[in-house]
Amino acid sequence: MSVATVVTGPQLLLLAIPLVFAMSGLGQPTLISLGLLTSAAVLYPICQSLPATELLKIPLASFSYLIASAWVPGIIFFRAISTRSRLTLLVLPIGIALILDLAAGYWVGPSLFTNPVARVVFALAPAALAGWFTNIQTSDAPLLKWIAIPALVGAAIVALLPHAPISEVVFDEGHGKWETVQASFGPDDFGRSANYTYTQLFQKAGNLVGKSSILVSENQPLPGTDSLLVIKMPAEPLSTEFSSQVAGWVERGGRLLVVADHTDLYDTTQHANTLLAKHFGVSINSDAAYNPIGMPTLATVPKAGGLLGRIDAHGRQFAWQTGASFQRIPAMGVELMTYGPSFAESGDYSRANRFGSFVPELTKRFFNHSAVVAVSHGKGAVAILLDSTPWSNFSIFREQYSQMLRGLVGALEHPMQLFILSGAAIALGVLACLVMVFPSRLMAPVLGFVLGGALSAGLAVGAVSWTSHQDGRDFGLRVAAGPYARLEFLKQILAPGERNYSRIVSAMGKYGLMPLASTPGTEIPILSTAKRWLLIEPSAVQLPKYQDMLDHLRRGGDLAILFSPEQATHPPVLAWLNEWGLFTQRSIGLSIFDGMKSSSGSFLGGRSPVLGREIRVVTAPRGTSLLNAYAADQFLQTYTLRPTKLPRESGLLTIGFAADQFTDDAVGEIWEGIYPSSIGRLRERLLSSVFMGEDRPPLMPATLVRAQRGIVTLPAFMVLENGEQKLTGKFGQPEDDDATTANFRALRDQAGDFIAKHCPATGKLTQCTSRLLGEDMIEWLVSWRTTGDGKLLAIELLHERRMSGLGSTWNVLYGK
Repeated sequence: MSVATVVTGPQLLLLAIPLVFAMSGLGQPTLISLGLLTSAAVLYPICQSLPATELLKIPLASFSYLIASAWVPGIIFFRAISTRSRLTLLVLPIGIALILDLAAGYWVGPSLFTNPVARVVFALAPAALAGWFTNIQTSDAPLLKWIAIPALVGAAIVALLPHAPISEVVFDEGHGKWETVQASFGPDDFGRSANYTYTQLFQKAGNLVGKSSILVSENQPLPGTDSLLVIKMPAEPLSTEFSSQVAGWVERGGRLLVVADHTDLYDTTQHANTLLAKHFGVSINSDAAYNPIGMPTLATVPKAGGLLGRIDAHGRQFAWQTGASFQRIPAMGVELMTYGPSFAESGDYSRANRFGSFVPELTKRFFNHSAVVAVSHGKGAVAILLDSTPWSNFSIFREQYSQMLRGLVGALEHPMQLFILSGAAIALGVLACLVMVFPSRLMAPVLGFVLGGALSAGLAVGAVSWTSHQDGRDFGLRVAAGPYARLEFLKQILAPGERNYSRIVSAMGKYGLMPLASTPGTEIPILSTAKRWLLIEPSAVQLPKYQDMLDHLRRGGDLAILFSPEQATHPPVLAWLNEWGLFTQRSIGLSIFDGMKSSSGSFLGGRSPVLGREIRVVTAPRGTSLLNAYAADQFLQTYTLRPTKLPRESGLLTIGFAADQFTDDAVGEIWEGIYPSSIGRLRERLLSSVFMGEDRPPLMPATLVRAQRGIVTLPAFMVLENGEQKLTGKFGQPEDDDATTANFRALRDQAGDFIAKHCPATGKLTQCTSRLLGEDMIEWLVSWRTTGDGKLLAIELLHERRMSGLGSTWNVLYGK
């Protein structure tokens, strides 16, 4: 019993365990378990709100996570076992907790405390010991029909209850601009101000319910009660009057979603709590949740979790970024999503992002923390999401994050069912206690009726987690990657040599393609479910079947496959190409690239152009192929089906063995600043053109200029690395220059010629739209200042750290 409760979880056991007890002649345990298990599964998240006490090193919430399941057998078998066994089952878990607390920091550390095997052992120990003292007494079990028929009646009544559809999603823009929905996110938008916004969420929400809009200020009237109001990370306070208006609006039937984030960043937690704590009984901690080794959390919930209202019960791993935890959850709260087992660490207000150290310690609360909780309120409901990052422009392409949007909207469309689920859970707990004290088989129909209603309500809320994404509504481009490709947002969790594609995939959203990507290695594409597909380093089993792809192209669908260079020798890939009448051949060309002269690769250590060979594998059709060449370059070759028709009816098949040229290492990360590298901008345009049917851009950007040396008389220079001065100097006679001074003289003269030919003055301060490609193959953003009479006064060259492999931001200034 303890093993099942700890390891498997209660979802599928809610009915199976009482059935086993009934078959074993254990009447009273049957009835108690019938109410207790469902009640505990729904109400258990409240335990994370247990306050810390100075008497114990380890928080009470951590103990409740570790050993609470050990009490379950003691409650279920309370009247069926001896007094000594009862005491063992009820007292021994407390003794285990005290021993662990005394040993905390000595032979009990975070690795032992968070170990799932240790949790099983601690849960089993009381039951194993109690088994030595007694035999379980049998009792008459109620007839199955006494439970099943009332359960079906209760389930049917709840299933017939109406839901409250949402016809509009309204985003609050009156309390700060963090994750604004009004920011531009197009081909020319870069940096956090573009990526860290909810532009695509606004579009997806409108697609989902029919309309999305904004609430400009508190003075604007609230929308109709068939709307969902989203208050996201309020960086500015909510007035008392506005909070009361929102609470009254929800009570009349409106739906509210409050999106929070970690560590009270920008005081958003304080502002959100003024609304939530007073009117809905919910409080958020000023902390951050992370997994047992100090990294972002991953949660996987089996599909049976949908029976209890879980909107993440799709069986796929959900990667959280870094969210907060709940300080208080009301008894009527329903847990919709969790982070998985995680520590919660208080914020450090001395740091800019207010994060702590991310070091697991037993003094920090460890629990399967709730990430999303919903609370019914009057005729409406409110949901609270504690991690804002998944819906940002740079991350929303992950299909689980789009699923979360549908799940939250679907849950909030069932406020009555949320009320029934939480209320029935409380009632089941009370009934289980009554059966424990006053055993009676007459309680069976009551328990069955309430249980049926609870599960029916949970199913109404959680069934949305089993729904599928729809082309045109949830996505415009499906992305499936092989097991060796990565789609991560934090470079720290990537090993050198791993290929990450988050930047290029998220950038497709700038072109209106609305990408949606599954976890790498988990999806076998079904081409009929989407018009546009992008496969990145697919495995052999992910390659489409011949007939499926033929049908897809005939329907006008597009498919692009980015193979890694080494996949050009994989037999399954070659066999798949041969099936389509394609063969591979080498494409060899001369290349010049930026190379390092020192092991550190530092700019000051010397950089120089390196002459090499660019060796690529490209594809071409045989004369008997059903494919006809449409467009081709070193990286991508595109084909249509024969016979060629104008206008084109066939979809486009694009193949390339140059996936490495689209990785974050090649094009820049999602965190690249507002001054993107030329290659990053170019690759985004190149890949998007494949799906938009546009002409491909030249592989060498016209705005990246290789200048000659001119004549510049600015005598002094300064070099900064990440804002810190590294070098200063003055130019004398050229023959007196050392190697370093000679390099900076050459760079100055190149900048002067570039300015003269490609960057006319636009005022006293001019920032050039084109870029300078230096002799050492380093890209520079050029700005220059003139005197009042138009003479050159100063030049600044900027190399942003993600423009190449230098790894730092360099500023080189020339002046008097």
